[in-house]
Amino acid sequence: MRDPRPSAPPVRATDARVRAARSAGRRRGIATGAVLGAGALLAGPVAAGAPAAERLVVNGAGFGHGVGLSQYGAAGMAAKGFSVRRILAHYYRGTSLQRSGAADRRVRVALQTGVRETTISGAKSIGGITTKTTRSYRLIRTSSGIEIRQIGRKKKVGSSGGGIEVVPANAGVLRVAGRSADGVQGGSYRGTIDVLPDGGDLVVVNELPMDDYLRGVVTEESPSNFPTAALQAQAIVARTYAITNAVGGRPFDQWPDTRSQVYTGIAGETAEGNAAVDATSGQVVTLNGTPVITYFFSTSGGRTEDSSNVFGGEERSWLQSVPDPYEGDVALHRWTRTFSARSADARTARFGVGDLRRIDVLERGDSPRVVRARVTGTTGTKDIDGGQLQRAFALPDRWATFALVSMSGCLKAGPTAAQVRFARDQAAARAVRAELRRRARDPQSTAAGEGIGLAVSGAAPLDGSDGGRPAPTTPAAPTLPGVTTTPGAPSPPGGDAPDAGAGPAEQAIAVAGDGAADIGALLTAQDPSATRAIRAKAPKVAPRCRLVGGVRPAPRGAAGRLQRQDGDRWTTVRRVALKDGRFETVVPKKGSWRVRVGSFSTPVAGL
Repeated sequence: MRDPRPSAPPVRATDARVRAARSAGRRRGIATGAVLGAGALLAGPVAAGAPAAERLVVNGAGFGHGVGLSQYGAAGMAAKGFSVRRILAHYYRGTSLQRSGAADRRVRVALQTGVRETTISGAKSIGGITTKTTRSYRLIRTSSGIEIRQIGRKKKVGSSGGGIEVVPANAGVLRVAGRSADGVQGGSYRGTIDVLPDGGDLVVVNELPMDDYLRGVVTEESPSNFPTAALQAQAIVARTYAITNAVGGRPFDQWPDTRSQVYTGIAGETAEGNAAVDATSGQVVTLNGTPVITYFFSTSGGRTEDSSNVFGGEERSWLQSVPDPYEGDVALHRWTRTFSARSADARTARFGVGDLRRIDVLERGDSPRVVRARVTGTTGTKDIDGGQLQRAFALPDRWATFALVSMSGCLKAGPTAAQVRFARDQAAARAVRAELRRRARDPQSTAAGEGIGLAVSGAAPLDGSDGGRPAPTTPAAPTLPGVTTTPGAPSPPGGDAPDAGAGPAEQAIAVAGDGAADIGALLTAQDPSATRAIRAKAPKVAPRCRLVGGVRPAPRGAAGRLQRQDGDRWTTVRRVALKDGRFETVVPKKGSWRVRVGSFSTPVAGL
């Protein structure tokens, strides 16, 4: 059956409390491996302009300890037509299915522990004293033993210095008031009940035949709508587990919960479960003729684990890691849990390492569930096993991967390339107009480039006169910085040199793109009215914002993908470069955005 140690329940909600980012010094303390930084984000969209904060995200698979029979995997096999024998042989390698006389033994199950009194009805005798089956009786722990009192009567019925056996009437059912350890309130049980001193308290134990016990187990451990072969397999492994895994040192054999098997008495019985018990009566799983322990659990995630990687000790040949391909997409086949830094710190306080900074997985099993991990905090480190890590974070399973995930809100983004070009063109046009205005005020100027830091020797004045100087036979062509041209030679590739046949405005803009070095030369012997053609159309300004964050450590070989939400779907727009798991990217339009790296997604940012 189950892990004899208490197993962690599934987490039903993520910690979604907002927390501001912690100090930069703590962030610098985060390195490679599975890490936890500080700060927290909501699972929903990040507020615009919010700085990048971090949260611990755990992606995992399966539910339970992962050893032995996967209940949902067995259901999948049964649905595919596999027999009970094939199912059991798959999960317990090298074993056989046999009948055993040990299966006829009675089982003792603890119902209540640590109580000062209990109330029982439906009994025909209590401690050998005949009682009324229609009455309820209190059994109270006293300094000298146990006292019996009938409800509604002051006088005690009897007492005992030791244990008391309660025998049911002909109906064969006893009712125990109050809450039992199996979670049942006011449960009904077959067999007899022993009330025993347990230190200064009482322990209430239900003793009954094996198959009556299993009727209260099978469909508590597996859903009653499972295929018949799966329920029969559950009955056999539960019977075998009860034989091979008795509680030691206590006056009972089994706990009524996941410390052994979930047993709820008559409340857990169903027609389907009873039929599975009857059809497999006496059958157990054996190796070389001897019953062997048959751990089982809920959901494997696709592969079971070797028992030595979970429970330690020597390897058990029948409890190997095996593929589990028929489980299907059940509820906890894959899962994600998210923790704020405050929550993570609280959960790891038991390890005494201070505020949590990182978690390194040191060893994985075959499935690959976590075998060993290292927890690092502000005051130290501690190596723990996978079970301790699972319980600390209340994870459904030890198959888990950890990552520090963050993303800012919408931060200010720089101009686009088109906007930069537009600004440069506008500056060039302003320079041309300023020069024309200056020359209009001083039409006798002969220094074509004067006033904008340029001088062109031999240039003719704009009014067409010779200005007292001989006119050049060929106007000097402007020269781009770093580019040498000769008359009649083609322009350099890429369109970097101005086109001599183009108008002065076009040439000015082309030259301005490389620094406006020779604007004055373009004005020489040209019609100044042509500069009116300089009109740079402003590019359409789209909303833009910059997103900064990271997924560390980035899954090996995974690429960052910028994704936009389209209804219920996420569409990848482009890849995002990662550096040590960090990224910075600009989103081009309104919408809800995230970055996904492998199986990890950042919080959503809205624009």
